[in-house]
Amino acid sequence: MSPSDAIRENRDRQATLELLFAALEHIEARGNLLLLSTDHGHRVRIMNAMTELELVEWNSAIRKYEMTLYGRQCLAEYRGNAA
Repeated sequence: MSPSDAIRENRDRQATLELLFAALEHIEARGNLLLLSTDHGHRVRIMNAMTELELVEWNSAIRKYEMTLYGRQCLAEYRGNAA
């Protein structure tokens, strides 16, 4: 892999992480991603990724997604590093 490819891959990974953490903040505040993206398919892909990574889970009693303990820990660590 060339240095420019490595830089591009790192930048793409960082952008993906930024999106996931922005999505976690929306889940924490609202329980959904409606204000994050108007594209339903995009929201579904984000939620599927976060569910697969066990960052969020569906709470059927209140009909909202909630962050898991692991999701909260990841967001707290991200906020600590981003500050």
